[in-house]
Amino acid sequence: MKTIYRPPKPHKVKQDKAIFSENLSSLGVCSTGEFAYLKLNLNEQKLQSIEGIDEFPHLQHIILSNNELTTLKPLSSIKHLLTLDASHNSLTQFLDFTPPANLLYINSSFNKIKSFGKISKNQYLQKINLDNNEISEIEGIEDLPNLQYLSLNSNQILRIAGIPISLQHLNLGKNSISRIGKGFNKLVFLRILDLSYNKLSSLSGTEELESLMILNLEGNIIRKVKTLDHLSELALLSELNLKENFVTGKELYRLRVAFKLPQLRSLDGVILTAEEKIKAENLYGLDVEDRKALFMQIFPGQNFIDRRLVKSEMLDIESESESEDEVAPQKNVNQDMRVASRTLSKTNSRDNIDPVAMSEILAFSRRYVGELIEKEEEERNTRVNFEEQ
Repeated sequence: MKTIYRPPKPHKVKQDKAIFSENLSSLGVCSTGEFAYLKLNLNEQKLQSIEGIDEFPHLQHIILSNNELTTLKPLSSIKHLLTLDASHNSLTQFLDFTPPANLLYINSSFNKIKSFGKISKNQYLQKINLDNNEISEIEGIEDLPNLQYLSLNSNQILRIAGIPISLQHLNLGKNSISRIGKGFNKLVFLRILDLSYNKLSSLSGTEELESLMILNLEGNIIRKVKTLDHLSELALLSELNLKENFVTGKELYRLRVAFKLPQLRSLDGVILTAEEKIKAENLYGLDVEDRKALFMQIFPGQNFIDRRLVKSEMLDIESESESEDEVAPQKNVNQDMRVASRTLSKTNSRDNIDPVAMSEILAFSRRYVGELIEKEEEERNTRVNFEEQ
């Protein structure tokens, strides 16, 4: 006789409350001064209901992830709840129970939630994760004064609005946002922003993000380097990701971005080296006098000669429609370095400069100048040979 496999039935919590007691942990002192278990982990228990949880009113941390729940209403009796993980369920409403005022963290990602609902009374909320839901509009959270982290990756959001000014980390990746507008006004504390895989072609509206340090724009439709002008005043911006944008196909792309945003430390996940930044300054820099001063300090006693060269590989050939919108590199390139000259111009003595940094600057500048001199001599010899023929 064949054995027929029958999958285990979902737990009926009313009938078997042992599932609660078996998954309690973190014994501690509760609000009444008594000892009680403060954490309940019911991850992957195939639950369809959590009725009966009211017998554990002292719980502070509850994990209900990877179940088959459609409601969280029984949690209304948990008055000391601090953190809640209800991810990977079948919820259609966000917080369909009355959460305690001291709730700090909610994870309801990977559900079927369409809106935030009413959570404005939860003034102590610090973190909300609603990734992979069906939310189309950000609403009801603007007045949460302590919210620092908000993740809405993989939803259906079309526009940016209603974001609380206290936010420090915002993830809006994989939505349908085509413009920023005024959605980021007054977000002076925002440090990390993820707008990857949207439909952005402009960065207008990011100018006031004065605390921004990390910006992810991967997978958008940014075409022009000039678009990055909106980020030029963000002094703390250190990491920028532009992968899978049209702009990355531009000639000398990394050097152009390095020149336009000298504050960057990393571009597309790759560190911007000192050599790249120096080359960028030489390609696009205009201050010949500063670079002349550097030459005289590195090569005392020699005459500074303006050897600006036209090198086709340094020129960024643009179509007529793009040329006026994007910065063009300086066609005549000097052999000394603008970046290093800024350092040297602050002092009349090398004694005040970090010797390691100074040695690196000198070594690179000598090598770079030498290469340009050799190039000029080759071109001069070519011209002489041609004239003799």
